[in-house]
Amino acid sequence: MNTYAFVIKAKAKSEKKNLFCWLSAKSDSRAEREILNILDDADIAVGRGADYQLPQRTDWHVADDLPEEGVLDDTWCDRYTLGDDGRSWSPVLGEAGAAAAPVVNVETQPAQPAADAELRPLSRLRLIQRLIAHLMHDAELDQITLEQHIEIGEMEGKDENCFVQALRQVIEDTPAIKELSAHVEWKLIKAVKAVFSQAQSHEAGRIAHFVKGWVQADASDRPQLLEGWLNGTLPAPEIVSTGEPDDETPQEATPEEAAQAQALVQAFRDKDMTELHTVATLSFRHRLLAQFITEKEYAYHVDNEQLNTVRQMEMDTDNSYVQNLLLAAENVEGMKNLRDFELWRLTDAVKRVFPSDKATPDLSLMLQFMKAWKTTDYIDRGLLAKEWIAGNRVSTIQRTDTGTNAGGGIKTDRNADYEHTLDTLDIEIACATLPMDFDIYNIPGSIHRRAKEIVAAKESPWKEWSAALRKTAGILDYSRAAIFALIREASSGITPFPDRMTGYISATLNE
Repeated sequence: MNTYAFVIKAKAKSEKKNLFCWLSAKSDSRAEREILNILDDADIAVGRGADYQLPQRTDWHVADDLPEEGVLDDTWCDRYTLGDDGRSWSPVLGEAGAAAAPVVNVETQPAQPAADAELRPLSRLRLIQRLIAHLMHDAELDQITLEQHIEIGEMEGKDENCFVQALRQVIEDTPAIKELSAHVEWKLIKAVKAVFSQAQSHEAGRIAHFVKGWVQADASDRPQLLEGWLNGTLPAPEIVSTGEPDDETPQEATPEEAAQAQALVQAFRDKDMTELHTVATLSFRHRLLAQFITEKEYAYHVDNEQLNTVRQMEMDTDNSYVQNLLLAAENVEGMKNLRDFELWRLTDAVKRVFPSDKATPDLSLMLQFMKAWKTTDYIDRGLLAKEWIAGNRVSTIQRTDTGTNAGGGIKTDRNADYEHTLDTLDIEIACATLPMDFDIYNIPGSIHRRAKEIVAAKESPWKEWSAALRKTAGILDYSRAAIFALIREASSGITPFPDRMTGYISATLNE
């Protein structure tokens, strides 16, 4: 499971407060659906005509005063401010941030001594973080420092770590693990480290199998379960509690049962095990091709056969498609820093935009797409791929004021080298509101200067038309002639009525 953070900004006219929410999900698409479900359950509408904009994903921020998972917090933005990059958070300094800090109930949260001001209780961390804390430290902890909290957060983000994978799987599949006390959580991870050396890589499924069995076993049976795994009985036989007193000696196995168990152990040891290679440890080219040959989801590991396939593809200079893929990826700044699941999304998009059963795309075209994909926000990359599949070679996805796709990929009557944006649309709207006749495809300098003045001063009726058209999905795909006709043929008294303008715009543009 991955951790996601979202901010839901309130529109200026609504006079509502911005909302913050974090959640855990298996993938980006699931997280985006889940945040919309949370908002829907809270009867909060977003997007066009609502008080809030569409959810915006931000970076994960480690803080003591995080709200509960899945809870919409309207005080977070009083304590933290979003950076210029639109993703990173930083505390609000001064009295404003202190006043917004949550009040601690002294009856339930005893005050810490001044010397321990930098320490934070382990109990306030989420379950996955508590387990990782025990995994990273041999001693039983009840408090951690800020530095340790940051290390735990970094460890949580390592999707390729077999222990983190296993813990996430067990937390999802075994509700009983959430009922363990803090001391028993520590004993659980201590047992995991005894069976599975952290110096080696293990199958996440086997770790999860052990953890699940340990959690579900009675406390008196757990030492025997651990001993069975340490002795090589993998997986350990299921332990069923008889309900008898703890001091009774368990019944010994018969010679036949012992021989059968030994035969199973020997068969497991003699089994020809497939050697797996962690994708994250491969070179960039091999990492990219490993994800390229993976279909349904990104690969944690590849076996010997898959690794040989990757090596052969890299050396096959006659395969222009693969060679262009490698060259293009190596020439996009920052591409080598992508994580494996991002590389898989990239190769999946490339395969959809440039199907292998059609003509091999030029290197320059593939490079153009990869640069656009890398610079596009993750939430818009799917739209970018759809535009390219449709033949629209857009370099970015532009959004309307309501968060819908503004378009811009369709060729219109504008110059092919002209970059049409919402800002250039404002200039065209201003020109259309002027009463003079002129060539709309060769706008005179005086008209253009006057249009800029109108935009800067936010004069009417420009500001009403701009506000309405900036909310229209796909508005950048309409020709300049359509925009001029729309505005000039409208009734002069329509601008004071936004609802009538919206209906008129929809009916006219659709026609």
